[in-house]
Amino acid sequence: MSAPIIWILIPFITSTGLILLRNHRKTAYLSSIVLNISMVLLAIILPVDKVVRTGGVDYKIASTFGLFGRELIIQSQEQVIVALVYAVAAFWLIGAFTTSRSSLFPAVAPAIAALIVASIAVQPFLYAAILLELVAILALALFFELPGSSNTGVLRFITFQTIGMVFLLFCGWLLSGIDTAPSDMVAMSRVLLILGLGFGFFLALFPFYSWVPMMAEQEDTFLAGYVILVMQTGILILGMQFLESYAWLRNSNELQRGLLISGSVMVVTGGIWSAFQKDLGRIYGYALIMENGFSVISLGLITSGGSLLLTGMIIPRILAFGIWGLSLANYQGHHNSLHVDNLHGVGKTSVIFLLGLLVAQFSVGGLPLLAGFPQRLALLQALTVSAPLAGWAILVGSGGFWIAAWMSLSTLVRSEEKWGRFLSGNLRVDILVIFGVVLIVILGLFPAIDTKFASNILLPFIHLQ
Repeated sequence: MSAPIIWILIPFITSTGLILLRNHRKTAYLSSIVLNISMVLLAIILPVDKVVRTGGVDYKIASTFGLFGRELIIQSQEQVIVALVYAVAAFWLIGAFTTSRSSLFPAVAPAIAALIVASIAVQPFLYAAILLELVAILALALFFELPGSSNTGVLRFITFQTIGMVFLLFCGWLLSGIDTAPSDMVAMSRVLLILGLGFGFFLALFPFYSWVPMMAEQEDTFLAGYVILVMQTGILILGMQFLESYAWLRNSNELQRGLLISGSVMVVTGGIWSAFQKDLGRIYGYALIMENGFSVISLGLITSGGSLLLTGMIIPRILAFGIWGLSLANYQGHHNSLHVDNLHGVGKTSVIFLLGLLVAQFSVGGLPLLAGFPQRLALLQALTVSAPLAGWAILVGSGGFWIAAWMSLSTLVRSEEKWGRFLSGNLRVDILVIFGVVLIVILGLFPAIDTKFASNILLPFIHLQ
């Protein structure tokens, strides 16, 4: 038995069997939740590449598995990432059980998680681009299934992901002819251009991010958030693998400058444009763009501790956008729209969802005592020394986002109706929201917990620590 079989092949094959249960919604969701939680527990307790004696029998889980002439390698240092990927899938499945109309999500979620893990494990790592494209294709099936979807944003999403894959594969071919420390400046410039275009399309950098708010508005916002978050996390890890493998790339001043500029523009435009939106789904989409901009800025600081900032943003981001998306899904399910004209006062009908939405938004905005604040403050402190203009961009973008957050609050509570019950009546979703809110507060009060987790994610990246 090998680690890739346990955490890639088994969940992927099982997910295909879950398609047969699509007409048995409860069974399909419960089976998928159990599958993903089992993967999390196995990633926590199973040792890799170590001989373990149980009941008088020795066994060893190998880290390497060959498939189609390529190797899938999951080492002990990467088990934290594996556990995180499947934990996110389980979290979204529990929320989607009640709020989503999708019958395919129980099968698609573990398949996407398996492909994300495969993209991290595959060697040579450039083949991760193909696996991430497969994730995008699975998302097509997920959204095309939903009734009443316009699919405009999804089609633009798959188009940009495919173009990005082509550029990254072409970049891999160019890199094969370049040494670890090349002296050909023309070749280096060509690689940087192709690499920038590839990640620009793949990671939804400016100006290639128009599909993000479109998907968040037109589709099931909660499921769109899952696809966008896991895709961007997988692509960011792929970017870190590029920097880990090529010393000249991570030391390139041109690349760092380009990342800082691109990330700053994303933060400014995402934050300001969110303030002018009349649809809460589009605000959610622009917030994802702004948050992605913070990650890109962190990559631009890779030689001065930016990698720890980048990995430190992962858990707060997942918690905030998960709880935010879950709250929006509740409103979307009852009113078939997230336009502000249809949502006046609906926050008073179920206070728990209003609380979840506000805590999530305030965390994304960097409110002190919440999970998003420590990393935002650390990023501003780093930029004060190395790139003050990028620091001002963060302040401007965050200001625009705060306007959008207060607009959401005023819309949801603006009515003459009395306040309703605190809980929604759905115990499963209520517990999930409360659990997420409590974790956001705990990580805000005790940021060392998140820092420790971020350090564990960085273990496979020796040169980026």
